[in-house]
Amino acid sequence: MKALEATVRKTQLVARKRAHTIFGTYGPTTQIDEAEFNNNKEKEIVEEDVQENVQQENDDEDYHPMNGETYHLEKFLSNGDYYTGYWVDNLPNGQGKYWWTDGCMYVGDWSKGKMKGQGIFSWPSGAMYEGNFKNGYMDGEGTYTAPNGDTFRGCWLMDLKHGNGVKEYANGDCYDGEWCRGLQESNGKYTWKNGNYYVGEWANGTICGDGKLYWTNGNLFEGNWEDGLPKGKGTFHWADGSYYIGNWSRDPDELNGLF
Repeated sequence: MKALEATVRKTQLVARKRAHTIFGTYGPTTQIDEAEFNNNKEKEIVEEDVQENVQQENDDEDYHPMNGETYHLEKFLSNGDYYTGYWVDNLPNGQGKYWWTDGCMYVGDWSKGKMKGQGIFSWPSGAMYEGNFKNGYMDGEGTYTAPNGDTFRGCWLMDLKHGNGVKEYANGDCYDGEWCRGLQESNGKYTWKNGNYYVGEWANGTICGDGKLYWTNGNLFEGNWEDGLPKGKGTFHWADGSYYIGNWSRDPDELNGLF
């Protein structure tokens, strides 16, 4: 009996060391989403300011459009911004191009002074969004390209990734799944550039819940995750057919199971 207990303790120790080596030196990235762009408050045109600027400029001209009339205007506004396109009641309405003094530019559909419909918004940094807008926000289907080369194609809600979408990182990684208020949420697949990939649950931008991590060498872990690491019940399968099943934790003393 003592010999059996010693053998069990030895195999558990080996399993712990192997598991610690695997997840201690390589594991899912827990911070795979970063701030990509600043608040988009610069995009929104304040209705009263535009009306005042355009009204003042129209007073110096011979032509005065009637209320509700659509007309084309090409103007430098008194605040330094520039607009060329269609207007109604002293507000951008229809197709138009708007340059802000900070270098941002929008080309697309307008409705009552706000970006609404299809359009392209670009930043001086080189970032660009092409897709649907609503009430001045990126909202609906669209593609965002970051200055560092990261791209996101999918659903947006008020300037945040929200719904299903695919983010391709400049380093070769890729996430395909659900998003909520700008972060990975619910179910998704994250693939590293070396071919390893995770399929399972996410919470607040990190791997959390039930999921499986596959290695290109044939190894596999399936079980529960917390903050990007195995936590609780789980099984690690080695490519040679051996496996460790039991409880997983960041604390080696809490690891227990069978090898």
